[in-house]
Amino acid sequence: MRRMNFSTLQCSALFAIFALACGLEGGASASDEEGNLGAGAPGRPLQLTFVNVEPEKGTLFVSVCTEEQTRARYANEPHTCVSSARTPAKNGAVVTLDDIPAGTYAAIAFHDDNDNGLLDFDDRGIPFEATGNGRNARGSFGPATFAQMAFDLAPASEEPSALEFTVSMYRVEVDF
Repeated sequence: MRRMNFSTLQCSALFAIFALACGLEGGASASDEEGNLGAGAPGRPLQLTFVNVEPEKGTLFVSVCTEEQTRARYANEPHTCVSSARTPAKNGAVVTLDDIPAGTYAAIAFHDDNDNGLLDFDDRGIPFEATGNGRNARGSFGPATFAQMAFDLAPASEEPSALEFTVSMYRVEVDF
C-alpha cells in the first residue's frame, strides 16, 4: 500500500484530483486588480450534504475549485482552492462554505476513513478511500473532468440563499 501525504502530494497524474487536501489552508477569496475571483461582490454560501459515507469514522475533506485550480491539481502544481473544509465522517454530514464568489466551480471530496491524514492509494495509483465530486461525476479510467463536475454559483444579489447539493461518496473497485 502506498500512502500520500497532503503536504507533499506525490500522487499519480490519473488520481491527482482526489488529493484535494493540499488546498485546505485556503478560504473564500476576494478579487484584486488582476481579475481574481469575487470582484468585491458579496459571496454566497454553498451547502454540501454527504451520502454513502461508510464507515462512519474518520474525516471528510472537501474543496471548491475553479477550472484553473482543478487543472493545477491534475498537474500536481501548487494551488489554493476557493474554499475548503473538513468534518467528522458520517452519513448525512453537512458542510457549509460561506462567502463563495459567483462563478463556475467543481466540488471535490474524499473520506479519510482511517483518519491518518492521508489519502491512501494502491500501487497502481487507485485510491483505497472513498471520493466524491460535484454533480456526483465519476471519471472513466481516471478522475472526472472539470466539465463533468462543474456547477454555477449565481451572485448573492441574484440568489441570496445557499446553493445546496449532495455529494455521493464512492470507492473505486478494480479486479484485475
